[in-house]
Amino acid sequence: MSMSNTEKHVKDIHRNTRRKFSSEEKIRIVLDGIRGEYSVVELCRREGINANLYYRWSKEFLEAGKKRLSGDTVREASSDKVVDLKKENNDLKQVVAELYLRNNWHVEDRGIRHVYIKARTPQLNGKVERSHRSDQDEFYQLLDYRDDVDLEKKLAEWENFYHFARPHGAHKGKTPYASLRERLT
Repeated sequence: MSMSNTEKHVKDIHRNTRRKFSSEEKIRIVLDGIRGEYSVVELCRREGINANLYYRWSKEFLEAGKKRLSGDTVREASSDKVVDLKKENNDLKQVVAELYLRNNWHVEDRGIRHVYIKARTPQLNGKVERSHRSDQDEFYQLLDYRDDVDLEKKLAEWENFYHFARPHGAHKGKTPYASLRERLT
């Protein structure tokens, strides 16, 4: 049974208007599936993709990870640089937290009560620790770079993605930026 010209035309329109996903979007979707917060069916429905596509992306993601772990990719920058960047990232997060605590009057003006915890107690500071774990699992582990300049560029891209594009379970699937804007308006 052959397709009519109309059916061919409709298929061409679908093919040409199909949503194109960036590699960052694909990684975010695969990581959401791996986290298991939603079933694959729910995740695919939410993202508007077919489950077969999700499983293909997942397989490609895992294959790339295997290649990276087996040393198939080249890394020229020193691992000391990665350690330094991790420390700098943690220090910057600490500075941001301290600045926030010192200047939280604008939050209180909005009727939001800030609850203080004892300093340097990771067991009480779950959100920061979760943020560090996300950095480790989703950035440093998957990191592939050519040199120190490339590494710093990728860190800046990751931070931008993490705060402005990556949905967070703690924010009911919203980005931290969207959640903060919602609370402040």
